[in-house]
Amino acid sequence: MKTKKQLFLLIIASIMIATGGCNKKTEELDDSSDIEQAGSKATQDETTFFFDPENTEKVTDLVGVLSYYPEYDSWGIASHIEGTIDSVDLYLIVNPSEDYPQESRTRVEFSGDRVPSGITSPLAGVTIYYFKISSLKYKSLDFENAETVTDRLGVLSYYPEYNSWGISSYIEGTIDSVDLYLIVNPSEDYPKESLTQVEFSGDRVPSGIAHPIAGVTVYYFKISSLTYK
Repeated sequence: MKTKKQLFLLIIASIMIATGGCNKKTEELDDSSDIEQAGSKATQDETTFFFDPENTEKVTDLVGVLSYYPEYDSWGIASHIEGTIDSVDLYLIVNPSEDYPQESRTRVEFSGDRVPSGITSPLAGVTIYYFKISSLKYKSLDFENAETVTDRLGVLSYYPEYNSWGISSYIEGTIDSVDLYLIVNPSEDYPKESLTQVEFSGDRVPSGIAHPIAGVTVYYFKISSLTYK
């Protein structure tokens, strides 16, 4: 039989998945380890159709998360729109590099040209563009100064608004405060059940993401152990 605390956490996790939040530019990103990375040069035939001068808009020095999106068969960058709570631009890259990292979620600063894709995202607040990238810098998280948490209880689930697995964990001694840990080193073997209770340990750093639900603090999390409950 579930305790009141477990039921509360399951409800909060469900609400967070439904409402979500998106990445903001954060001071915790370590600029000292930036690596200049430009996309590979696309051919004229690949880009002329999309990127005619009338429809093309230049964007510069945006911050986002680089990931592979199998539903679009494309690399893309999700970038939070400054001044909003949960609006995101998703840039599907038409000239990707063959050297993109294998990590599922890599923080980047980028510039290039975008055009409307005409694709409707199933997630509210997401606008999708085709994107010809001109520059890309990788932004590393400083886990050397991370805070270690041990033997925490929480609910493991996939958060599509962050394109990330995460664990929501009730904060002891509070009424409705929750930590949300976005996992930077997820396993490929996580269960498909949407809400799985777990006990976990690892290192966390502030994400700089403002969650739309009051009382929720979002961290990036490097997991060291996970036990299913």
